[in-house]
Amino acid sequence: MSERNESDRLQDESWIQRMMRRPEIGSFIVMITIILALGLASEGKAFNALGLKNNIAIIAQLGIIAVGAALLMIAGEFDLSIGPMIAFAGMSIAIMLKWGLPFGLGEATPFTAFVITLCMTLTFGWLIGTIVVKSGLSSFIVTLAFWFFLRGLTEVCFRLINQNTNVSGLPDFKKESWFAEQFGGEVFGWLYDAWYWIGQKIAAGVEFTAGMTKDEKIDLINYLGFLNINRKMASKQSKSRAFYVFCFLRDNFCDMPSF
Repeated sequence: MSERNESDRLQDESWIQRMMRRPEIGSFIVMITIILALGLASEGKAFNALGLKNNIAIIAQLGIIAVGAALLMIAGEFDLSIGPMIAFAGMSIAIMLKWGLPFGLGEATPFTAFVITLCMTLTFGWLIGTIVVKSGLSSFIVTLAFWFFLRGLTEVCFRLINQNTNVSGLPDFKKESWFAEQFGGEVFGWLYDAWYWIGQKIAAGVEFTAGMTKDEKIDLINYLGFLNINRKMASKQSKSRAFYVFCFLRDNFCDMPSF
């Protein structure tokens, strides 16, 4: 094996070699593999409008969690307590919404339950970080200890307060609270409707041009582009050109009555 020298770094590399050297290429390949696997397992239904909506809703939640985990890993640390922390936060909000605020402070709203839960989770995070920094222990060991602690705490709260691990009988807070409506997944429903409308138009266009030959499709594209370029001309001239294109489409592609 020949020895490499300093000038080897200046040699030209193909784009494949440059891509393979990037550390994020492994995660990208895994993502593509999962997307293809979902598509094959669902027979393509995962990529329709409803499938994309459901998948993106789950991906968004996991993506928010992954951002914090990635920052820790970049810093050379690791947090094993993420899973139990999520379960603890969900339990805390659900218990307060059903049984009220702690220490008999009154009925809880989604906003107050969220704020109190956020304060508790931030406190646990501060405590974990302080122990790691002050004691010099590995973050893996400290977060593993809190993994067991939070999991046990969640189970104990469920059993003592709710007498069951399932919290049922909660009303639809999205109809009563603006805060729950904001975080209920319906705020950007207009975006889903817009993408659904675009998909319908694309599907209609594909169906319309399905029986055309290649030359007919090229003629259609040319005439539509011609209309788009001249749409800012005078009203009478624009209307005459639009009428000309309409007649062309009628005579060549559609079974429409003549004038």
